[in-house]
Amino acid sequence: MIGEGGCLCGAVRYRFDAEPFGAGYCHCSMCRKSSGAPVIAAASVPRDRLVLTRGQEALRRYRSSPEVTRVFCATCGGQLFFDVSDEPDSIDIWLGSLDDPDAVPPTFHIYAADQVAWLDLHDDLPRYAQGRKGQEPLPSKSSS
Repeated sequence: MIGEGGCLCGAVRYRFDAEPFGAGYCHCSMCRKSSGAPVIAAASVPRDRLVLTRGQEALRRYRSSPEVTRVFCATCGGQLFFDVSDEPDSIDIWLGSLDDPDAVPPTFHIYAADQVAWLDLHDDLPRYAQGRKGQEPLPSKSSS
């Protein structure tokens, strides 16, 4: 797959030529606060397959926790990447920054225990109370 995307103002553009993996929704409070949205969607791509085609000078980084750096456009504030220090071979792309976000549908929810009460999502995707590493999905709504 070849994918392209960028920020709201167009100062930053990127492309990748690898199949994204680990596409999911995140309901954690830090993603909520950094985006201003009740949930974000992201997917990973191999770091060496992501290329900035414009705007390196417009990128800014914010370390939101010891292991996570959020990368965004300094001009418009558009969030682009989520860089996890213990995953050096990949980088996460905010799906909303893709030119064609429908091409990479999420396949799970993480930090579902933090989902805002008024957001009512009707899908059968697996939900994890926290992150997926070492976690079992929560019981599905249809099995309760």
